[in-house]
Amino acid sequence: MNPVLASLLLDLRGLSDEEALELTYQEYVGLYMDRKTDKGMVGIRKTHDGQSVIFYQDRFEHAFFTSAHRTSRQYAKDKFQIDRAARVRWIGQVIEGNIPGTE
Repeated sequence: MNPVLASLLLDLRGLSDEEALELTYQEYVGLYMDRKTDKGMVGIRKTHDGQSVIFYQDRFEHAFFTSAHRTSRQYAKDKFQIDRAARVRWIGQVIEGNIPGTE
């Protein structure tokens, strides 16, 4: 694993799923939300080539949940994915082009 990415992993070891979920959510909001709207918090980050990426508070589940039953409900987002959650800090760094060797 890229050492820079490894250093950015959120340490969720020893936490219950509920605790990991709450910590990940707080990290997501802290890193990517910077403006309150009438529909919740949003944040805009720039990609390495100047494009805008908009983060929405209510899209947290889309990023960090998956289907508990992929064969019968493949598009459901009802199971927290702790391995995805640990990478919450990667998102902004990768899209901004700060991690060499990533696209």
